[in-house]
Formats: sequence, C-alpha cells, structure tokens
Amino acid sequence: MISYHITPLDARRHLLQVRVCFNNQNNQINEIYLPNWTPGSYMIRDFCRHIVAIQAFCGGKLHLLQQTHKNRWQLPPIQGAWTIEYTVYAFDLSVRGAFFDDERLFFDGAAVLMTVAGRENEPCELSFRLPETAQGFMALPTNENGVFQAANYPALLDAPFVANLSGSLKRLSFTACNIPHQIILTGEFDYLDENRLTQDIAKICTQHIEMFGKVPFSEYTFILHITENEYGGLEHKNSSSLIASRRCLPLTRTQDNRDDYIVLLGLFSHEYFHAWNIKSIKPKVFEVYDLQQEVYTQQLWAYEGITSYYDDLALVKSGVISYSEYLYLLLKNIDKVYHQAGRKIQSVAQSSFEAWSKYYKQNENSPNAISSYYQKGALVALCLDLTIRQKSNHQQSLDSVMRLLFNNFLQGNGLTQDNDWQTACEKVSGSLFNDFFQKYIYGVDELPLNELFNSVGLDLRFQAACKIMIDTEFPQEINHLTLGATISDNLNGKTIRHIAHNSLAEEAGLSVGDTIIAINHCHFSEWDKVWQTLQAGDTLTIHYFRQNRLKTTQITTTEQHIEQHAVLKVVDKNQVKKWLA
Repeated sequence: MISYHITPLDARRHLLQVRVCFNNQNNQINEIYLPNWTPGSYMIRDFCRHIVAIQAFCGGKLHLLQQTHKNRWQLPPIQGAWTIEYTVYAFDLSVRGAFFDDERLFFDGAAVLMTVAGRENEPCELSFRLPETAQGFMALPTNENGVFQAANYPALLDAPFVANLSGSLKRLSFTACNIPHQIILTGEFDYLDENRLTQDIAKICTQHIEMFGKVPFSEYTFILHITENEYGGLEHKNSSSLIASRRCLPLTRTQDNRDDYIVLLGLFSHEYFHAWNIKSIKPKVFEVYDLQQEVYTQQLWAYEGITSYYDDLALVKSGVISYSEYLYLLLKNIDKVYHQAGRKIQSVAQSSFEAWSKYYKQNENSPNAISSYYQKGALVALCLDLTIRQKSNHQQSLDSVMRLLFNNFLQGNGLTQDNDWQTACEKVSGSLFNDFFQKYIYGVDELPLNELFNSVGLDLRFQAACKIMIDTEFPQEINHLTLGATISDNLNGKTIRHIAHNSLAEEAGLSVGDTIIAINHCHFSEWDKVWQTLQAGDTLTIHYFRQNRLKTTQITTTEQHIEQHAVLKVVDKNQVKKWLA
C-alpha cells in the first residue's frame, strides 16, 4: 500500500504539501517520479516544475535524495518506512493541473501525486487535512475513516479531486437510464436555472447511453468550475472535469445567451462520450500509459474527432437543440476547417501522431501547416457516418461501428490498432473502406461533403458571402473583400497575428507582427467604413509599422480576395430530420 496525504499549506501562496508513504523491505534502490503529462491532454507539461521543495525521511531521519531526471529522484537503499514530503505550487486554473486559493482546491492527480517506479500496480490511499467547514469530492470509494481508496496508481490519477474550502459543494443530481449522475459546481455565479441544466444534461446522457446500449460505469460525476473566460474539459473513467465561463450558464433571469449555453451543453456531451470512446475503447499503446514520455498514435482523429462529431449530434438527437441549430454548428466547423490551408498539408492521422509537437504547440503559422484532429476529425466522422449509411442502404451507421467496438471492449478486446477502425466500418457496412481511409484519413484529399450531404437532403457550397448561412435557397452572392489575416486592435493600430496562404495580406508583403495604422490614407479607426466600400480591382495603399519602422505597400485586389463562406441549402427537410432523428 502506498499512502498519500495532502495538506493545503498556504492559500495566499497557493502551496500544497504532499506526503507519500511506503515501505522499502528489501534494501532496494527506489526512484520516485511525477508524471510529465496527463491522459487526454497530449503534451509534455513538466508538472515537476511546480515542485518548490522536496525531502525524504526514513525511520524519522532525513536522507539525501539524488535527482536523476527533471521529474525523478533516487532514494538510498535503506530498509524501512519512507516518507517523501514535497511542496507544490498550485495556481493552474485548468482541468489538467492543480489550483488552490482560499475558496477552492482542485487537482488532476498527474500534476500532484508522485509514485514509486515499478510499484504502480500497488493499492493506494489518499487522505486530506482540510478545514472543518470544507467539503471535497473524488470519484473513488472511501473506507470507514473517509480515506479514498484506489486499486492502483493509474486508478488514483483517473479521479480528480475538488473541494470547497469554505462550505458545502454545490451538487445537482439526476438520473439517466436509472443510473445516478451529479454535477458539482464551483466558482461564482447567480440565478442558475438548475432544473433546465439538469434536465438538458440528463437528456444528453440518456442519448449516449441508449446509443451504446450499455455503460462502463455505475455512477457518473461532472465537475464544473465556473470562471470569467476559461473553457475546457478532461475525461476520466467515471467523471470529467469541465471549466467554462459563467455566461454559458442557463439563468432563471432573462438572458440572451442561447449560443453560449449550447457551447456548454456540447462540452458536457463531449467529455461524457469519452467514457466509451477513449476510456473504454482505446489505442493499444494506451493500455498502460507511459506518463514520462510521449506515447504516439495515429488514432486521435477517431477518439477526439469522432467524439467531436457526436458531442453536437447528441444535442439534436436528444432534443435539446433544433435541427437548424445543429446544422449551424456543423456549418461553422466546416467553414473553420476550410479556411485553414493546413487541411491540404497534414492528414488527420499525421495530425494525431504529431499532436505532441504541433497541435498543442501552435504558432502563428499553424493554420497554414497543420490540421485539427478535433475539427477536421469531426468532419471525417461525419463523412464516415453518411458513407456507411449510403453503403448499407441506411440500415447501418457510425453508431453501429461504435457499438461493435464497445462490445469488443466488454469482451476484453477494446484495444485498437490503426486498421481496426477501417475493419469495423467494413464489417458493419459490408463494403470496402480502403479508398476512403487512404484518401481522407491518411491522405489530404478534400472530403466529399457535398456528395454525402445530397444523400440526406442538403446542398453545400462555398460562395461569396459575409457569413455562413443556412436556408432553403442559396443567398445572393455578396462580394466583400477579405484581408486573409487575423488581427487584434490596440491603441496604435491593427496588429496582425496570423496570415493565411494566398491571401491579400500575404501578397501585399505583410507579416505577422506588423501594425496597420492606415488604409487608403484613412486612419485605422476608419477601417470598417473603408473596407466595406472596396471591390475586386481596387488598389489598396496600406501604411504599417514593422519593428517600429514605418512602411507602405500597395496591391490591386482580385476576385481571389473576395470573402467566401460555407452556405447550406436545405433541399429536403424530411430527409434531414430523418438523419438527425
């Protein structure tokens, strides 16, 4: 048994004290280590950088630790009861780190809890020294003394901890398919419409459960922290950690925040779907996580992309959003993916493999160089779904693939190799999928979206328009120019943060970091007024600062510089509703 004890040490300095206790019975040389990353977030995060101090005791005596790596320490070969005591700086307001102030304590285990190398399979227990008024939660069983129990170190890490240090946790309970669920909320918020939130989340959970037919848990908890602007989620075996803006909450007082609320519902749906797709079905290389170094797989498109497809799909299938709201969410993602040149350079399989070095470490050129296994992966999943429906005369779908792989998991065979997804698609549809996988998953061919949309009563175009649109007819084209750059306003002008390939900004010789101060001899504050009058064939004069040096450029615009967006025509509403039923 390896025992852990955590004491909130200093809320003003955000310091936690952690003690790890174990026995060394054979005079072995042991090493202790802290993970470098956490499952579900594929980036080396070097949690060890938050360790402020560390020391070791055996038999009540202080012993010298030898650091052998950034996150590993070696103990001398002394037999007896060891206690490793260290201090952690906890001020990471995210779902994958540790945060501690005078109101709240939260941590993901990988960010805080060390273990003994080679003893990861031993049972663990975890206790806390919290204020008497505090109330905490962790998705693990407790013994008669209230100490949390875990079968092993991986199980301990798969259960985040949250506590309200000044009182009771806010809990909302509901059932889905007779399975108990709860939402634990922390943070500051007012006028929360609790009934609406629990009813909507219950519908979403029910949709997922009924699609799979069975669940891999006996109860489930959502931990939701409310902040001003943060957003994110991290999946766990029978819980998930969520963080979102308070503007996303449904309120009892009138508030026009429907779009923000739908984003929150999608976050709940996404992390919940992961209970099946990554926490149950998973790549073989994730059977035992090596949390000290990168673990590569080409399958993240399936685990994150397919999940990103089903998160919004479950909203419409459960009835919490309308089919037109769903189509708008889908069209927004299509438009975003097709405005990123990287989709033609990096396949979703390659994006999965290079997540460690590229997706989680993006720079100003990333949209031109990489694709997202989340966003493009969701479109791949959409195409898989519609293709399976076509090939099986609408008797099978991507749902069938997910159920097949989950049933394999229940039979002890839930680990997937790269070709298992293709094999499963072929099995349920009775057709070959080699061409599809080579073109759209391992290759960078344009996805056959419009061809597949036609099969469900939709027609997709990219045309001159100032925004994405959905209607029963295609809108009249509006020829607005686009700079092809992401810009941010400041007191001195408009600073360029990203430039798209083959854009007006690129052809004009502009660069990331340039600050535009005038366009056609008008001050940057007149940008919108001047820009809306421009047409293809006009000559632009742009004044800008680069490295505090004033520069000027001119360019004549062409039709290539006209802003284009995805627009969707609903040809047959009944077919659309049948697909989304």
